[in-house]
Amino acid sequence: HPHETQEGPSPTPMFRLLLAMATGRWLKKMAERLEEAASSPEAQPNAPAAERVFPRVQRAAMGSLFEIYLVGNDRDALMGAAEEALDEITRLDRQLSHYRSESDIARINSQAATEWVRVDPDLYRLLRRCARISEATEGAFDITTQPLVRAWGFHDGQPRVPDDAEVSALLAKTGARHLLFDDTLSSVAFARPGVEIALGAIGKGHALDEAAKVLRFHGVRNAVLHGGQSTILGIGEGPDGEGWLFPLHDPTDPERTLEQVCLRDQALSTSS
Repeated sequence: HPHETQEGPSPTPMFRLLLAMATGRWLKKMAERLEEAASSPEAQPNAPAAERVFPRVQRAAMGSLFEIYLVGNDRDALMGAAEEALDEITRLDRQLSHYRSESDIARINSQAATEWVRVDPDLYRLLRRCARISEATEGAFDITTQPLVRAWGFHDGQPRVPDDAEVSALLAKTGARHLLFDDTLSSVAFARPGVEIALGAIGKGHALDEAAKVLRFHGVRNAVLHGGQSTILGIGEGPDGEGWLFPLHDPTDPERTLEQVCLRDQALSTSS
């Protein structure tokens, strides 16, 4: 999920494994570095106001742990901005989760096959964007595959392999071609019964984008955010005065760095 850029080719399974492992290790090291910096004499509460502080906040949402690491001079202001950013993530979780019966996505799934469903303009733009990405990737990205995911038992802990007839029937109900949009009323509908949408492939990245907007609105210039370690977004500079750096290690030789990624006002996401 590159920040405000077009989607690129799907990464290989090995790259996804490398990135997931590297991100987990990097976040652990980053927490240690920020804790060390926060405990240094110049970062203590009685230090001059110009000295840097390194607060961190976290909250559970979207089935994972979101964390925000910040760098700045005013701890209270940074913490307040970060908590408001987490509030936005919580709000989006309530709106976008297809597991919540009261969410807008659940409302769309239950009503859109028989009537137009008016939604929040921001959600409408997100759904429109999903449809454009689906078209651009020739269906590789698809928010309508939830019936197929359910058929394989990925969510209920009872994996199975559906037969060809069942798969064919479900494929007839999937695809962005079944999503209808009314730009005037910010409304969506399904072209046939049985269509269902789920935003698991884009929800965390969208939530981090929106949280970053909140941070920037409050003047936060340097921070890094992640959602469950699978999606990470860097704003400005890290504690070392560079972009937010993390290495990709060789899984067969953890001491060997294959590549180093620098995120500055960018995001990177992977899926296992």
